[in-house]
Amino acid sequence: MTGRHRGARLIGRWQAVGIFGAVVAVAVVASPTTAMADSAGPTDYRSEVVGVDPPTPSIEVSIVGGDSFVVLRADPGIEVEIPGYQSEPYLRIAADGAVFENQRSPTRYVNGSRYGGGTVPDGVTADSEPEWAEVAAPGSGEYAWHDHRAHRMQTGDPPGAERGDRILDEVLPVVVDGVAVEVRIESTWMPAPSRWPTVLGVAAGMIVVAGALMAPKRRVWGLVLVSAGAIAATVGWVGYASLPGSTDPPAVWWLLPVLAVAFAAAASVLGPTPGGHAAAAIAGLELAVWALDRRAGLTRAVLPTDAPYWLDRAVTAGVFTVGLVAAGAAIVGLFRPTRRHPQPIS
Repeated sequence: MTGRHRGARLIGRWQAVGIFGAVVAVAVVASPTTAMADSAGPTDYRSEVVGVDPPTPSIEVSIVGGDSFVVLRADPGIEVEIPGYQSEPYLRIAADGAVFENQRSPTRYVNGSRYGGGTVPDGVTADSEPEWAEVAAPGSGEYAWHDHRAHRMQTGDPPGAERGDRILDEVLPVVVDGVAVEVRIESTWMPAPSRWPTVLGVAAGMIVVAGALMAPKRRVWGLVLVSAGAIAATVGWVGYASLPGSTDPPAVWWLLPVLAVAFAAAASVLGPTPGGHAAAAIAGLELAVWALDRRAGLTRAVLPTDAPYWLDRAVTAGVFTVGLVAAGAAIVGLFRPTRRHPQPIS
């Protein structure tokens, strides 16, 4: 091997290190850093508000993310109080729409995550003097929070129950303009989803990558990745926009595919060069990571999105297939020694 070829191989190795370093950096930057301990995710349970007693048109209560968040909206001019688990002051919506949370409510800390477990600071009890802090956009009159009266707290399958059974029947107490109101919530263990969207998604992805591998022009990988990234970004944005802002949906749902589109576009422009291979590898790995992060949605019954569930699952499976194969092909191309034509002897 000549010195020139050894240098090319050495550069290839350094470029490969750069690929993985860039992917790690992008993952860190794009990772969700939200105020909530956890956002809505795929689940096998659907909670619904089935009654409000006495009926009142002044508030609207719903469940989003399957069974993850209770969302309460109050009409302008209406004051609402939501007591905590020990009947202590917990949330309050003022007549002007301002939303406040009692920072010295034990419920505040227990509600920090979907399954509770938060540590209540010493000195914080149900009898503590309230310390109110505004926690929503001024005048919104709406707030979303984890409430353990609205979902099953245990992991694993409900004992003695079957899919389709009601596994929870609880009451959320609310005070509307001084009147005690009971919001009744039921939760159902939903039937398992069909596997066909996942299978069809993988099949579609394999057809796409097979066509790309057989294409004579290497620039086709960039175009394939741009298309896959655009589809993933659209599906991710629909999920992001499906949830209220107060639930802090992760921006990574749509941001990571957008970054993949940018790298894929660069790969398409650069073509079969070391820089093009590196850009395609980054784009493919970003899409694979995006899909891998959504893997629970392939087997859980309820997804936190307004998009059709079958479409969400098919896109996740297809994008993972395309991203993984494209990244592998690009890395192989990056390490493949560049063929050089011999120079004529003068």
